[in-house]
Amino acid sequence: MSTYNVGQRLELLIKSMNKKQGQFAKDFNISNTSLARYKTNERLPDSDFLARLGQAKINLNWLLNGEGSMYIVPPWEIKLEPKRAKKADDKKDAGKVTDSIDDIYMRTSYLPVSADISAGDPIPVPENFEYAEHIEIPKSYLKEKGAQYLAFRVNGKSMEPAIQNNDMVIIKRCYDWSGTDGMVCAVRFEGAITLKRVQFDHKRQEIILQPLNSDFRVMVLDSVQSEALYLIGTIAILVRFC
Repeated sequence: MSTYNVGQRLELLIKSMNKKQGQFAKDFNISNTSLARYKTNERLPDSDFLARLGQAKINLNWLLNGEGSMYIVPPWEIKLEPKRAKKADDKKDAGKVTDSIDDIYMRTSYLPVSADISAGDPIPVPENFEYAEHIEIPKSYLKEKGAQYLAFRVNGKSMEPAIQNNDMVIIKRCYDWSGTDGMVCAVRFEGAITLKRVQFDHKRQEIILQPLNSDFRVMVLDSVQSEALYLIGTIAILVRFC
């Protein structure tokens, strides 16, 4: 069970969603004052707020009791709705520096480490995996919003020497296979996840999952097996702790 209290877990949730405090309160239809009281544990979240969190696939048992994972489903299975960029109104926004102090301190993305990802044979993700740690990444390193990325800890040696056991990989969500030929990707196959270089053999209609370490076997999936293969995303950042 998590050692965090409800307020601290709520803070982790806000950071993992890469939202400003005011935007989070607006999105879930609560006042800034109520949010502040929830975060400082002056009061417990009310039922309407909890219902809205549940609709957003947040695990309420995790929030209230610290049990299970932050999300009801693994975060790589949550489909994000693309947002259109809002054009600036030059006259309206002329001379405007910032809307709030949140714009100043939100210079990093705070990503929960979703799970271990196999560098070897695909390994299943436990149903009740917990976010045991988080990683903070400067926003300047990320081309998209923080919610477009997932963090995994590498488990295994099949991607050595480039990617080593216990490294952290930041994966950019992607559901389209086009443009992934030859790229290192996080994939899900028959309920398990793994990190591999993806290659396509169009002539034989096969997908090849290739390790970087020649001591490990290559996985070759035919057209039927490929139906069980899902793309989580492509590697964006490698983090190694010395």
